[in-house]
Amino acid sequence: MANSHIFRIGAGLVAAAAACWLATAPAMGEERETGGRTILDEAEPDAVLNALERAGYEAEITKAKDGDPKIESTDDDSPFAVNFYDCNDKHEQCAYVQITQGWNLKKGLDLAKIDSWNADNVWGQAYRDDEKDPWLALVINFKGGVTPEYVDDMVEWWSVIVDDFEKHIGWDKD
Repeated sequence: MANSHIFRIGAGLVAAAAACWLATAPAMGEERETGGRTILDEAEPDAVLNALERAGYEAEITKAKDGDPKIESTDDDSPFAVNFYDCNDKHEQCAYVQITQGWNLKKGLDLAKIDSWNADNVWGQAYRDDEKDPWLALVINFKGGVTPEYVDDMVEWWSVIVDDFEKHIGWDKD
C-alpha cells in the first residue's frame, strides 16, 4: 500500500512538471532564445530569403501551386528555386526546404556523370530531367529548430556546391 501511495505522488509530480514545461514552451512557429541564440522552429520564407540576400542572391517569395511558400531567384546568373515542404494547413509552418537548380544543356548529360557526382559528394544530390538536363538539389531540415547562422551556412554551402557542380558538368556561363 505504501508503494502505491509513493507511485501516485511520483506520477503526480511528473504530470505537474510536464504541465509547467508545456505551459512555458514556445508555440510552434515562434523564434526562441536559448543561451543567447535564436532558434527557428520551422522554415520561414522571410528567414530563408534574408539568408539568400545576405549571401548576395536576388530572390523573391512566391507561392507554389499547392499554396506552400516558394522562393524564386531573380538572378540571371544563378536561377534557382527554394521549395517548402511538410507545411501546415495554413501553408505557414514548414519542416524543410529544398533548393533546386537546373542547367539546360544542348545534348543533356550522361548518367555516368550524374552518378559520379553523387558517389563523390555528400552535399547536393544530382539528377536528370526528362531531357537529360542536370539538376542539383539541397535539402535543409528545420525540424527540432535551427539557428539563423545555420541557414546562412547552408546557403553558403549551396553556392560552393553549385560552383563545384558546374565545373563537374563542364558548364560555361558565357
